[in-house]
Amino acid sequence: MPERCGRLPKRMNCTCGIEVAKELVWENWEYVWKVSSLNYLYSSPSSKFFTTLFPQSISLNPGMSFCLPVTFHPTEKCEYNDSIWFELGDSSFQVLLRATLPGYALEMPDAVHLPTCGACDSSEAIFQMKNISMYPTSFSWVVPEPFQFNPAKGTLNAGSRCTIKVIFRPYGALVYEDIATCKSTGEEESTKSICLRAKYPHILVKVPENMQQITQHDDTQTVLDFGCIAVGSTVEKHIEVFNFGICNTVGITNVDYFYVGTTGNTSKSILKVVGSSKGPLVSLEKSLVDFGCVNLGKSATCTLELKNFSDVTTYYQFNTDCSHSVFVIDQPQGILDGLTSKTLSVTFHPMQPINYYRRLACLIQYQDPLYVNMIGTCHSEQIKPGILKPQHIDLYQINMARGLTYYPPDDLSTMLSEKKLTLDQMGALLQKQQKPPLIHPLAEYFNDTFSSTDSSLPPHVSIDVQEFVFSSATQSCPFSMTNHTMGKVSIAWVCTANSVFTISPQACDIPPLKSTAFRVTFTPDKTNALYGAELECFASYKVSFHYHRLFEDCTLCPPWCLTIRVTGHSFQPGLTHFIPKYTLQSPRMVFLPVFQGETTYQSLLFQNIGDLPITYKLDTELCPDITVKPSVGIIPAGARQFFMLKTVPQAGRIHKHILPILLNASEKYIQEVTLLSAAEKPKIALEGDGMLFFKPTCLYGLSQRSYIIKNMNRMPMNFEWKIYSDDSQVLSVAPTSGIIQPNECLAQVWSFLPLEEMRYTITANLLFWRASEKPNAQAIKKTRLTLKIFGEGCKGVITAEQPVIDLCDVLVGDCQSCDLVLLNKDSCSLDFVLEVDQEISGPCDPEEVNDDPTVLDLEVSKGTIPARSKIIIRATGRPSRRLNYSWSIRYHILDLWTSQTEESMPLCQIKARGVYPMITVTDARSSGSSKGISKRHLWKLFSLDTLNSYLQRDPTPSELIYRVPTRHSIRRCPSVFTPTVLNFNFGAAPLGSEPSSVLLMFENKETIPVKWTFLFPADQQIELEYWAETGEFDPAELNAMSIQENKLFTVSPKSGFLFPGQQKSMQLSYRHDFLGISRLPVLLKLSHGREILLNFIGVTIEKDRHYVYFTSNKHTFAPVAIGSFSPPKQIYELFNGGAAPVNYYIDLEPLRVMEEENFNHPIFKCLNPSGQIPPGRAVHIEWIFSPLEAKMYEVDVPVHIIGGESALISFCGVGYNRKLLGESAPDRTTSALFSVPPVQKVPLPDQVVFLSEEQVSIGDIPVYSKTTRIFFLYNTSEKEKMHFTWHNTSEMSKVTSKHALAQYKRELLEWEKEKDRQFTEFSITDKNIKTSSPSKTLPPISRTSYVRRSHKSLRRRQRAAGMLWKKPEAPDPFPLHLAVLARSHSLEEFEANFPSELQKHYIYRWEPRKGKSLLDDPPFQQSLAETLSEPVPYFCQMQSEDSYRTLTNQEDTNADYDESMSTHSDRSVQSVTFNKDPKLPITDRQSVEMQRQEFIHQEQQLELKENIKRLPEFCNLLEEIFLNTLQNIMREANSGELVLTSRPRVIALPPGTPNRAESARTQCRSKPCRKRTRTSPQSQTQQLLRVSRWCPNNTTQPVN
Repeated sequence: MPERCGRLPKRMNCTCGIEVAKELVWENWEYVWKVSSLNYLYSSPSSKFFTTLFPQSISLNPGMSFCLPVTFHPTEKCEYNDSIWFELGDSSFQVLLRATLPGYALEMPDAVHLPTCGACDSSEAIFQMKNISMYPTSFSWVVPEPFQFNPAKGTLNAGSRCTIKVIFRPYGALVYEDIATCKSTGEEESTKSICLRAKYPHILVKVPENMQQITQHDDTQTVLDFGCIAVGSTVEKHIEVFNFGICNTVGITNVDYFYVGTTGNTSKSILKVVGSSKGPLVSLEKSLVDFGCVNLGKSATCTLELKNFSDVTTYYQFNTDCSHSVFVIDQPQGILDGLTSKTLSVTFHPMQPINYYRRLACLIQYQDPLYVNMIGTCHSEQIKPGILKPQHIDLYQINMARGLTYYPPDDLSTMLSEKKLTLDQMGALLQKQQKPPLIHPLAEYFNDTFSSTDSSLPPHVSIDVQEFVFSSATQSCPFSMTNHTMGKVSIAWVCTANSVFTISPQACDIPPLKSTAFRVTFTPDKTNALYGAELECFASYKVSFHYHRLFEDCTLCPPWCLTIRVTGHSFQPGLTHFIPKYTLQSPRMVFLPVFQGETTYQSLLFQNIGDLPITYKLDTELCPDITVKPSVGIIPAGARQFFMLKTVPQAGRIHKHILPILLNASEKYIQEVTLLSAAEKPKIALEGDGMLFFKPTCLYGLSQRSYIIKNMNRMPMNFEWKIYSDDSQVLSVAPTSGIIQPNECLAQVWSFLPLEEMRYTITANLLFWRASEKPNAQAIKKTRLTLKIFGEGCKGVITAEQPVIDLCDVLVGDCQSCDLVLLNKDSCSLDFVLEVDQEISGPCDPEEVNDDPTVLDLEVSKGTIPARSKIIIRATGRPSRRLNYSWSIRYHILDLWTSQTEESMPLCQIKARGVYPMITVTDARSSGSSKGISKRHLWKLFSLDTLNSYLQRDPTPSELIYRVPTRHSIRRCPSVFTPTVLNFNFGAAPLGSEPSSVLLMFENKETIPVKWTFLFPADQQIELEYWAETGEFDPAELNAMSIQENKLFTVSPKSGFLFPGQQKSMQLSYRHDFLGISRLPVLLKLSHGREILLNFIGVTIEKDRHYVYFTSNKHTFAPVAIGSFSPPKQIYELFNGGAAPVNYYIDLEPLRVMEEENFNHPIFKCLNPSGQIPPGRAVHIEWIFSPLEAKMYEVDVPVHIIGGESALISFCGVGYNRKLLGESAPDRTTSALFSVPPVQKVPLPDQVVFLSEEQVSIGDIPVYSKTTRIFFLYNTSEKEKMHFTWHNTSEMSKVTSKHALAQYKRELLEWEKEKDRQFTEFSITDKNIKTSSPSKTLPPISRTSYVRRSHKSLRRRQRAAGMLWKKPEAPDPFPLHLAVLARSHSLEEFEANFPSELQKHYIYRWEPRKGKSLLDDPPFQQSLAETLSEPVPYFCQMQSEDSYRTLTNQEDTNADYDESMSTHSDRSVQSVTFNKDPKLPITDRQSVEMQRQEFIHQEQQLELKENIKRLPEFCNLLEEIFLNTLQNIMREANSGELVLTSRPRVIALPPGTPNRAESARTQCRSKPCRKRTRTSPQSQTQQLLRVSRWCPNNTTQPVN
């Protein structure tokens, strides 16, 4: 088989400095591999299928490489695995050799996650599938619905990839997850997980800077307001569509409301779009231009200013042809930008000596026309008409409106003189009962009083044809003018030179009510040209020219200006006319909506954008309902033309008109404009078919509903609501009137205020009409709709789900929240307001806390509860003091008139207790050099009682400056913010001794967590930069720095966190490395709580120094009542802090002096003024303080230490009068003196023996009594036994391992034997003597005389060689301190102070006989009898019949004992009487004598028993029996063999069917059994406990 080459790995690993491949893989069966290494060895492959060079050592320099060929020789078709090991110094590594077989394999992802999509929508995702095998592989996918794969099957060549598209089309809003299976050629099926998800679509619409929609109801539409915008311009606004379903959406629109929804219409959101158009606001500077009088052939010029007060740009055009008019405007049309003005120049050049007046219209885009009056007078040398003045125009307009201008001035003057006419205040002519009509500007434009008959007033002079269109040749067309006045009218046409349009005749007179014919002629001056013009003429009364001086100014009538429009062209037939270039405002125009019979207007802007003029003609034959002005004309190049349109639409349908515009007189250029118009009827739709329902409402409460009315018209409507006066107190609506825009849904707020508990049915009327723009609209027709309103008034009450809510303990300054659930069980909603009354209780000053603000915050104090529902209000309490807080919450039901009801109702109560984080020291243990200190003494050294009292107090405000541990000072000794300072005294010990360690147990007894931290001075100092350090330190700072650097004081851990009820031990230690007294201030900081400054104090002395450690130079004894016969003993402790025993003695001379001063009464008495103190131990100095008066006594007593420093101690004591103090007298019981915890909670290292109690309180006992207390020692070691020894002098037990103690005794015995042997044996130096038996000599004893006589160098050599045998040292015992406290009293004092306790120590003898014992005591017998009534224990069933009979006989004997004793004397007398009776027979006498002898014997036996009971030995024996019984019971209970608190167990007998005799016998036997055998372990323990109380015993000597 040929050799194959392997595949080169892509990555190389670096191992031991060698860049090497991790493995070699053969796929094409040959491979050459490069190895870069140092000096290395390699081994050959273990199999014969892989071969390489013979193993040899190869050395490679840095950067060199070596190629090691590896050849693979397969023998069969299978997979091969091998390896090559390389060794490089002490390390080695291997390279794997692997040959694989080709196969089919497709690589694809395990899962495909598709994007979320909505129902009925689709989403897509793609993934790659790769053929990682060496053969072409076909695949086929099996895909479940609603997923699709594209492609679903195919073939992949080796190493090729394929992109698979996954299409997801869900049909429901569900979560889809399914498995798609891929089947490929040559291998088993492989499954791939595809996770897909479809979510229910949901959208909402939001307008920026506006309130977003929160629901999908119509009354909560999102409003998009465009504001006022320019007509014709476009303003864009943005809306935000929130797709909460993260799905695609589709929008649906309808007029002014947009419904944004999803595919499938599963969610819909409404957008209300509101906008109003804003047009230009153009005005003329003046409405009249007076040119005055101008001579013929001259001209006059005036200015006219246009101002646009809006920001909208607009177009303007003056309706005149300046080329054929006497009034020429330099800019007759143009653009007027927003907020700008334009000054126009108007020139007056008259052609005839007449008066000139023209009311010229200025057309403005998107605004009504403006009118300007232009007047002027022309004089010639022959003709000088009257000068036309502005007041003439004002009077004319009034007279024209009143219809008086149809009469010539001479007739009016006659009528005025005849008083047929009068003058008004303005000087105008006035006829009775005439009101001038008001004309709309657009109506005036179309009805110009001379060119139309639609005006309310007929024209003065009219022209039958006003527009002419001429063709190419010279043409003329006739027209006529009619005089509609009562006077003769003179006509004067304005003719310009070189005009192609002429009129003949140019001037003539027209009689009243007559017509005259005229002809207009078109004479083009060039071919292929377009022409157009507006020809004007002036008509005036004939009398005005010649007799104007004879008339009044009020009768003067200005001329009328009449115009005709003419157009023509000179194109020859067959020639193509000019192609018009123009823009049209819109090819589709919609007239504004109006009601039937009303006129609507519209404007159309046409602009010539070419270089040639354009003629136009608007043919209205196809749309006769449309009126256009102008319909004929010419538009110069670059000019604009406004077409004004009007129509009167008919109701019932939409009218569509096609208006053609013929351009350039050619049929090829026709522009059609579509015009739409319609007349509407007023209509408003009411929501809910005209019915409005209010929910049940609380009396005097306000209920509001939103009600929608919709304007179905395309014009704004005025509306007004009418409510009857009787219902107006109950029902109201806002707004009551207004304007509703076209197609607008207007939401109105209806308010319902019930005054009685009843159901209401109210009717309201809606009046609406068109919003008219006419100031004086008359006879407005209004439409009426009726709305029915239903409501109900009822009462309501609010309750709380929990009447009392307890927030428990809350950290002061922190907050605690709770949910206040308010319930409304009625059918009406209730508006409420909550009030909070705060009450603070606890140890505080009521006047001080009354001024505190309320610290309970309600999330909502005012609101509404819906009917039959509940609301949750978050209440947060923030206690500011460590007191009890109680908040009473009351509520008011709000109404509309009084804001709230008069009386508040209780709702619930919230309680809380403000607390501070606190810890308590529950135990303390000493170890190391201070292990000899008892717990009580340690409690005093560390002032733990004071520390606990400080920890239970409130922190001061200064302590809360830094609520958590903070570095706040730049000093080495930081400032202190707390007033509480304590000393932690570690005691004294010799230099180099073990550190004095103290273990403290911290316990969190509060209900909140607490974090505590011990802060050393360095922990409170802010770390400064190097340049900020001064380098100058005072001695205190240097001392503190030295202590902290040498770590003399350590605390572990320095901080901790305690949950409620949790305990944690921490260790404080002091190292005795430096002589002297070490002091370090350490701050104990409770986060959010107290700060206490602890002065750590430790003393280190020389090893051979005699030193007694005095914690203070003052000692105060417990108070003692004056008049006490036997004052108690009190203890003062002295502690030996050195390594050697110390002898002390107390100087009693100050005590003797005080005794002499107090009538030789010993106020202070020391019972053991001298003694010895063992090293590391304390002794008790016993004192008796006996005051004579109720005052404080103090004496300074020297305490001398032999060989050491003495001290002057001040002893103090207070005497008090018990009668005066009464109940406030100091507590005299021993429990008041025991403040140290009696149970050990902190185990010491390597401690295996524990005391059940470390303090035994005997209590108050009378003299000559014995009291016993039981405590236990526990050995927690599972393998080792412990040996303990009690020292009664110090109440300390030394515990030692029994194994270690036995080993010590064995070693000590061997050491003593060897010592004796070496003392008696000697060495023979004679070398000639032969030893009989060689023996190995042990090392010499270090303390023999031989060793003492040896030279020091020899001893050093022996010590170095290990030849000295030191004396074994006893194992260091573990000390267990036991504190015993008792207070003895005299019998009289004890009986006076503790009368109820006397019977526990003494037995009352109420019988005269002295031989009566405890067994004869009736109370004791009664107690024994009571024990027989207890339930029968289960082991009573197991007794034998003999024992049962014995118990029965004993019961009978005990029952008859009292009766036999009571009749004993009677029987004695009777027996004697029987003996003296001689009449009795002998046999009877003998029987009587035998009875007498038996009775005497019984009496002797009874007396003997009584004597035995009186013996002390019997009493001691009985007491020991009871004591041992109690000890056994307690030992069994302690070990778990007996449960004292368990209930007695009774085993019921199985049911049987005995005969009646057996049943009676069984019943007779069971009765005494139930009575006598109830002696369970529990009842026995109780019985023995009673005996122990009645029979006191003594096993431990009481300590006073």
